[in-house]
Amino acid sequence: MSEKMGWEAGIAWANIDPQNSITFNCSAPEPVLVLDKDGMIYKGQRIEDAGEAHRAWLEVMVMMKKLG
Repeated sequence: MSEKMGWEAGIAWANIDPQNSITFNCSAPEPVLVLDKDGMIYKGQRIEDAGEAHRAWLEVMVMMKKLG
């Protein structure tokens, strides 16, 4: 990921409220992508850049398609 993406310091995946987020696991033990009220977290990193968010979204959609 680019330097525009900041590390979500101390993110606790277990503390993500499932009622206020959409989580994509893609058969991984940890969430690969989380959409919440503040934006997107991809592989533990908060994405601030729209181009990076789009790239991450497409990558996760390819993962999902391979699972289907």
